[in-house]
Amino acid sequence: MSIRRVISVIVLNEHGVLSRISGLFAGRGYNIDTLTVAPIPGTELSRISIVTSGDERVLEQIVKAATQANTDLQSLRKRRIRRKRNGAS
Repeated sequence: MSIRRVISVIVLNEHGVLSRISGLFAGRGYNIDTLTVAPIPGTELSRISIVTSGDERVLEQIVKAATQANTDLQSLRKRRIRRKRNGAS
């Protein structure tokens, strides 16, 4: 049975983030029904809202993959900030 679900992810507003999140879906053969992205005023963050459908197992995989990708992006951002503070490029 196919379930329709809205997944909302808060991400850093950086180049390539949308591509990476949507690539999670394409790489696994999942369909995105709708996709909306908007910056969060006064922050360096954006909200990505994705409407997708699939069975419960597929949706769990999608949520886990999106969460992991967002965690990876936050870790990358922290490393970049540390390098800048330490004078490295």
